[in-house]
Amino acid sequence: MENFSIKIHGRAGMTYSEGENSIEIDSELLNGIYDMVVYQDSVVRWSGGSNAPVSEEEKSRILGNVRQSLESKGLKVDWQ
Repeated sequence: MENFSIKIHGRAGMTYSEGENSIEIDSELLNGIYDMVVYQDSVVRWSGGSNAPVSEEEKSRILGNVRQSLESKGLKVDWQ
């Protein structure tokens, strides 16, 4: 597994980083059945290092890493 980090920005949004590359992922904290919603279609383009489009393989890995990280913190996530 690659090293990565996730920073949640208050009530909305998160930054996912791998090395010099990062990507802003749309998300919102919720108050109800789910603790957070993550908008998968917002995983489109790297910022920082490469500024390249995110491949389907990268998107799958990124979302898997985000899922693992959020669920390990006990968050119930709605994936849209």
